[in-house]
Amino acid sequence: MSFSTAEIKEYYKRVVEYTRPDQFKEVQIICKTVLDHLPRDDQDMRPKFLSRYAKVASTPKEAFEAIEEAINLCPQDNDYLSILVEICSSREQFEKAISLLSKAIEKQGYTNLLTKLMATTELMSGEIVQAEQTLSKTAQTPEIQKERISLKYQLGDLYGADDLLQEYLDGQQSLTAQDAYLAAFLCSELLEFDRSNNYLDRALELEPSNPDYLSLGLRLANWRGDQTRTKELLERSHSVDPPHPLLLSLIIHHDPDLTQKTVAEATAIADRIPDNNPLKTRLLFALAQYYDRTTDYEKAWSTLVRANDLSAGQDPHRFQRLRREAAQARGANHFRSARSLANGVKTGSKRDVEFVYLVGAPRTGSSLIQSVLTANERVGSLSERAASIPFIDRYVQKDDKEGFASAIEKLSAADIAGARRQGLSESILVDKSTITLFFLGLIAKIHPTARFINVVRDPRDVALSMFFHEFPHTFGYTTNLLSIADEISHRIDVVDGWREDGFTIESVQYESFASNPQREGRRLANYIGVDWSDQFLDTEKRNFIVPTFSAKQVRKPISTDAIGKWKKYERFFDKEALELLTELSNS
Repeated sequence: MSFSTAEIKEYYKRVVEYTRPDQFKEVQIICKTVLDHLPRDDQDMRPKFLSRYAKVASTPKEAFEAIEEAINLCPQDNDYLSILVEICSSREQFEKAISLLSKAIEKQGYTNLLTKLMATTELMSGEIVQAEQTLSKTAQTPEIQKERISLKYQLGDLYGADDLLQEYLDGQQSLTAQDAYLAAFLCSELLEFDRSNNYLDRALELEPSNPDYLSLGLRLANWRGDQTRTKELLERSHSVDPPHPLLLSLIIHHDPDLTQKTVAEATAIADRIPDNNPLKTRLLFALAQYYDRTTDYEKAWSTLVRANDLSAGQDPHRFQRLRREAAQARGANHFRSARSLANGVKTGSKRDVEFVYLVGAPRTGSSLIQSVLTANERVGSLSERAASIPFIDRYVQKDDKEGFASAIEKLSAADIAGARRQGLSESILVDKSTITLFFLGLIAKIHPTARFINVVRDPRDVALSMFFHEFPHTFGYTTNLLSIADEISHRIDVVDGWREDGFTIESVQYESFASNPQREGRRLANYIGVDWSDQFLDTEKRNFIVPTFSAKQVRKPISTDAIGKWKKYERFFDKEALELLTELSNS
């Protein structure tokens, strides 16, 4: 049987039409029939049918055999390589795709298209480092430069991202609002607040009502405790018309003269926003905290549950109740790998900087402890830097003892260089990243003089506080009280495990610190090796750049008001979660 040219084109038209509504079976039949009768050397229609068949093939093997044949028939037509990446994404056959792309690059070089296809495939396979290196091998167009900046940021290499950003900005004739905002955001992540404000002023000059720019400005002002700047930006935010949900949420958080009209307006807007829009959850969290401040606990709780349920549904990384056991198993396996790696390598060299790590869970009071300790002139704040963690985690994931052992000295030197680049000259530096706990033994190998302080607090108060805040997706467990209890339990096991392995971890209880800050402050100062002064407890004497939820709290006088707050919501707690959290509070 043979087909006329008109018949072949008609068949291909039908194939394209069937692919759109996912009628894959029909596409398979038509493609198979036509391919069985088309000449093997037909470089016109045969590759087109092969590429369509590759998309709907029953097995990965068939898919790749078809697309490889199409590529071999048209080696200079990179459209088929683009389809290869699409198939790779759906079939998760990354090694085969990388192999075929490598062959094309050998023949054509690192063209812009091939480089982007290779980097895309490497990203899908989880190889972020390799993807960034691949992008560096092609012509550095503005698009490629921005992608590399993003990848460096994802890797936690903020200074590398900053270097690339400066190269990119140097190549632009004028600074656009979006570029200025990108620079302001990255500088804020680097805790370089003066630079961040300078870039942000430029962005706001060009787009004075942009919600993203105003939002970053309000966050920066809050972190720094700059009331004048906060007032100025709040006034601008109020004037944005129509009202923007993101700005409304910040107004509710920060405006001391908040009116019922604004609250009613925010409530009405939240009701109109679709459930799948993250701005809705942002606004609901702000409203829940407002109702809490006004002691309308029932309304606060109902709004809070709604916000957390929506947050969990919007983000596939968020913790779902049905995945509790799987999440616990992953955490336990990761910790076993970290312990094995830490116990299998030698300790690195001592250096002229001493690190102190506050390794408590979120919302335990670590920001307060950090602000008190860094009031001493010998102690500097790294906030939540944790810059080395993404690099350490690669060795944990691969159980690469040899690689980690050979990298210890480099990691130590890079960590210190990054802190110095941040402008910190103190001999003792305090980091309060909550993720540090899971890598504690490995960090102790990198920085042998490091000290670790576990800040603990009543798990019921911790769970309530977490539940009241919208965390990034990496803290997905915070949308469910039971999963929060699981996380706290896991952290207790991790502390016990590191101690069993011989690592020293000092503890401080938030309740004890709030009740007697002079005694507990002196004890912690002695532990890290600095002199103590009761003046460190004075809010006028402390370092107040706090880029976290806790920025407002640490500027207030230390009090016991937050102790036992969970009792105000006890009647709303899930019974199983409350029992588990109470059990943990007694452990």
